[in-house]
Amino acid sequence: MAYDEEQAKRSRVVVQTPTSRREVVESESVRAPERSGISAGMVGVLVVVAIALITILVLFWMSNQPTNDANANLAAQQQPAPPQTTIVQQPAAQQPPVIIQQPAPVTQPAPVIVNPAGGGTATNRYHCNRDGRQSNFAGKR
Repeated sequence: MAYDEEQAKRSRVVVQTPTSRREVVESESVRAPERSGISAGMVGVLVVVAIALITILVLFWMSNQPTNDANANLAAQQQPAPPQTTIVQQPAAQQPPVIIQQPAPVTQPAPVIVNPAGGGTATNRYHCNRDGRQSNFAGKR
């Protein structure tokens, strides 16, 4: 088994007293196993490449869309279209205004005063009947 990272630490401690001398050696070793799989940098590169590929496919699909629509429009234009009728809406005809004239007020004719030719007193020669009509009774006495 191969190790990518290995750290070793050695320390040597000497303890000396008036009666004895001793030496202690300590060694410490840390080993990290080799990583298996894809590194984080490689994952980042793969994500960027995938996004670029999807973008290119979408742009390619969108560039073909108007061509298909143009072909459909050409086919629709080649078919004979029924004649179009133009509808013009006109405002409703207005009725002429109605003018109502009231008759002029009836005026009573001015009374006629007749003076007798003989110069005498004036007498009433007219008489009202029961129905309100006037009758002349000048010749009747």
